[in-house]
Amino acid sequence: MRLLRVCAFLLLGVLGSLGLLSSSAVVHAETLNWNYPVANTALIGASSTTTVNTVSITSSATANGAATSNSMQIQPAGSSNGSSVGIIASNMDASTDNLSSFQTVTVRFSEPVYNVSFRVLDIDGGPAFNNNPGWNDVVDFNSSAGPPSAVVANAAWVTYNAGTGRAEAISNQNAVSGNANQNNGTITLTYAGPITFFSVRHYSGPINNPGVAGDETDPAGQVIYIDDVTFTRSARLAIAKTSTGGVGTFNFSNSNGLTFTAPSTYVYGTTNFSVTTVTPGVAVVGPSQILGVVNTTAVITETGPAAWVVSTTTANCTDSNSAVSTNPASFTVSVANNALTLPATNVRAGAVITCSLTNVAAAPALTITKTANTAGPVNATTVIGYTYRIRNTGNVTVNNVTVADVHNGYGIDPVPGSEILFNDVAPAGDSTDSSINASWNALAPGDTVQFTSSYTVVQADIDNLQ
Repeated sequence: MRLLRVCAFLLLGVLGSLGLLSSSAVVHAETLNWNYPVANTALIGASSTTTVNTVSITSSATANGAATSNSMQIQPAGSSNGSSVGIIASNMDASTDNLSSFQTVTVRFSEPVYNVSFRVLDIDGGPAFNNNPGWNDVVDFNSSAGPPSAVVANAAWVTYNAGTGRAEAISNQNAVSGNANQNNGTITLTYAGPITFFSVRHYSGPINNPGVAGDETDPAGQVIYIDDVTFTRSARLAIAKTSTGGVGTFNFSNSNGLTFTAPSTYVYGTTNFSVTTVTPGVAVVGPSQILGVVNTTAVITETGPAAWVVSTTTANCTDSNSAVSTNPASFTVSVANNALTLPATNVRAGAVITCSLTNVAAAPALTITKTANTAGPVNATTVIGYTYRIRNTGNVTVNNVTVADVHNGYGIDPVPGSEILFNDVAPAGDSTDSSINASWNALAPGDTVQFTSSYTVVQADIDNLQ
């Protein structure tokens, strides 16, 4: 749109019939409502911050090069060019046509976001007007992940270079009246993400003016508008902790975490948090954790008090934002060795997941049975074989299991050894042993280990009726 001409128009234009790049439909969870403490908030050399559903968003602008006049403003809802959530207007009147003058607005998020989409209105151009040389809008788009992943525009009015992220108005499209055509000059951009910022750089540029050599001076002023910014938050996970038989503080590590330091430092990796129960048997929902990368497994490992153990091998989870994330509204995930594994397929943009874990007090317990391979009678020199089976009937793993047989015979006491895992209940493989004979290293709940030994009957046993 030409800055020198006043036009009235609707903001809800229809996109041109030809898309340069197509994009699939995405459900956006959040809409940016610009924070404008005063009407027409100036952004050049300043900033404006607002929060949308815990995501802090800061908008700021810079100007470069010589300009006859320029401004970057947030215009509030209800203004002449404002939408229901406000709009940014970029007015640019360069002093020369060599694209050395421009202004840039940057929108920065306090966490990685996905599916960012917005519209830029009035990328247009036309012939000389009121003794000013011809003019064309030129707009560059960028982000922390590079140019947009998809752009939809009317190719008869706007060209777009996907490699450089540059949109340019096609010259002389407004040759008849010089008026802005908002519908034809509007483009829609999408960043699949994750991104932490996007930027829009606006130039008031020249058209190809035949017969004019070198730089044309003072191109006519131009204005574009940035509107309808929507996005989807990173995935989130919270643990609902229940402790039966008491209360305590349970510590966790999250393998797929993210730490943000303002204004722009993001560190992906393991993060830590804790949940403290208050009443036995009553769940407490811990702090919401940002899952740093979508489509990536998150392992939540508990390192709570030694007196507590996770009581189940699965956890029930819900996604309160399943309409956006497309997760199931409820699902189960595996729990093993005090670690909850959230599959990559459930770590989706927009997900707000809560998984329930119950801990019970540690209660170690073992039972033992002993059998002989003969019921008798026996004679001196008879060899009796004994089998000992020790089952873990508690709820915690017992380490270094050994058996001693107080035999009371007159011969050499049997020495139990040659241990084997007799019964391995699910989850398999959680009972382990080293090569040392006569001691089992780790016996998990429900599993049974077997030892064997033998005793040779001596005459004294017969004589004394042992």
